[in-house]
Amino acid sequence: MSKGTKAAGVAWLVIAVYYFFQYVLRSAPSVMIPQLSAAFGLSAMGVASMVGLFYWATRRSASSPASRSIASGRAASSRSERPRSVSGR
Repeated sequence: MSKGTKAAGVAWLVIAVYYFFQYVLRSAPSVMIPQLSAAFGLSAMGVASMVGLFYWATRRSASSPASRSIASGRAASSRSERPRSVSGR
């Protein structure tokens, strides 16, 4: 196996494990609805709303314009050369 093939296989494996982990995290509350309903005194619809609100809030904070600009600024400053514009100047 070449070095590039090995790196691609490792990258694919990391992504597959992460995808499976996210699937488990997203489907876990649906398995626990009776227990969550009893613990919080909510109906199944109330628990679903609470879980949905959690995902909505974490999605909004992760994809805010401020977090994107911080990430792109870090990426641009970590390069050794000055970032070029589209025209190449």
